[in-house]
Amino acid sequence: MILRKVATSVGVVLAAGAGVAHADVNSQLASLQAQVNQLQSQVNSSSGSSMGGMSNLVGTNSSLSWKMMSNYSGVGKEMNILKARQTGLSTLTVGGNLQADALYDYTNQNGANTYNFANPAINGANPSGSSTTRLSVTAVSLSTVASMGNWATGYIQVGKPNIGNQYDNVTGRNANGSRVNNLTTAAVAVQDAYMIFGNLSRMPVYGVIGYKDIDFGSFATVDMYNQPLTRTLFQAQGNTAAVGYNGYGFNGVASLINGGNHNGVTGINGAVQQENLSTSNNNNIGNFALNASYGMTNGMVNWNIGAGYLNGSQFTTYNAKTDGAWDLNAKVSAMGFDLLAEYDSTATKTNISSSANQKRAQAWDLGADYNFPVMGYKTVLNADYSQAYLAQGGSSQGYQYVLGYRVQPINNIWTGLEYAYSKNVEGYANSAGFNNTLHSALNGNAGVKNSTVTLDVTAMF
Repeated sequence: MILRKVATSVGVVLAAGAGVAHADVNSQLASLQAQVNQLQSQVNSSSGSSMGGMSNLVGTNSSLSWKMMSNYSGVGKEMNILKARQTGLSTLTVGGNLQADALYDYTNQNGANTYNFANPAINGANPSGSSTTRLSVTAVSLSTVASMGNWATGYIQVGKPNIGNQYDNVTGRNANGSRVNNLTTAAVAVQDAYMIFGNLSRMPVYGVIGYKDIDFGSFATVDMYNQPLTRTLFQAQGNTAAVGYNGYGFNGVASLINGGNHNGVTGINGAVQQENLSTSNNNNIGNFALNASYGMTNGMVNWNIGAGYLNGSQFTTYNAKTDGAWDLNAKVSAMGFDLLAEYDSTATKTNISSSANQKRAQAWDLGADYNFPVMGYKTVLNADYSQAYLAQGGSSQGYQYVLGYRVQPINNIWTGLEYAYSKNVEGYANSAGFNNTLHSALNGNAGVKNSTVTLDVTAMF
């Protein structure tokens, strides 16, 4: 009997111990699971932080890309970067622009270099026939904005503007039909490369140094592809150092520029453009430019007016001395409408004509567009008229009409149709200098008429 009680007691104790042990194990397992969950949460949090850090290191900004690389933008693009930095940019912000076109061009003078200045011929120095068609990757550009701390920003843009008489983008052949082996190397060039010093959140003063569009005028356009004659004749590009002030709606920039003759052909996005700088102070820093604008928003109306002076335009005086140029420009936006106006003139009479009755070189541009939705897609209608005068007037004047329609079927991809008609404008691009033939057309080749139809697709990231 005693042995049975002892055995029973031992069994009860063992069972209780087992139960306690089982409870302890469950408790420990629950504790371990809680720790595992906590560690997993920390890992997930750490992983998310790592991705966020990568996003802050390298990013894209399509809105900035449109402002920097589209045909619509004018000069002074450093302000786009400074304002973008106020809202926050990645350490490296990369962007891209791809423009492809189907072109039809018709001229009334067979065999003349009469193709539209934005769409030059691809069949050599002596084109024949009255019309040409072309498929073209018109522009490929890549850009990088490097944020270097709070006060310094670098910008570089490389691209391939389409200088059509030198090569055919589709077949990769030159004017005589032979294969161009170094097409890619020859086509890619640095379009902009400069440093910006400033932080508009802390100080309204900033500085810029490098190769860029000179801060003179506006030269913005409503056109999808073609550029106005004001830009063709007067917009300048080159090595410069500038100091600017931005505040209370006012922006002013003073620039120093190298002297000498700068007539190299460069590319502003899809169009062909000359540097348009020429002065008598060769091998010296003596040229300068002043540019100022003021704008405000009143209710639903946004407006801006500007003026500028460039000492050292591409034109020279009758005795081959430096000739300056001045610019007036304005823009008004309201209820989906944009209206642009710009006027440029040399400061004195030019030497581009042998006539004794020489006059100032002048150009003016008037453009308008209307932004509206069609079936939920952003849509724009645009119209532009520009005119240029060299020396005499009469046959020494050329003009251009542009009509366009474009739509955004996919975010950051626009497609559209643009028609340009010009008279006395012979913008044939060649290595001797882009505007030389334009001068020839405006000075004597009266009656040159040209029509161009451009079906365009442009994408940005």
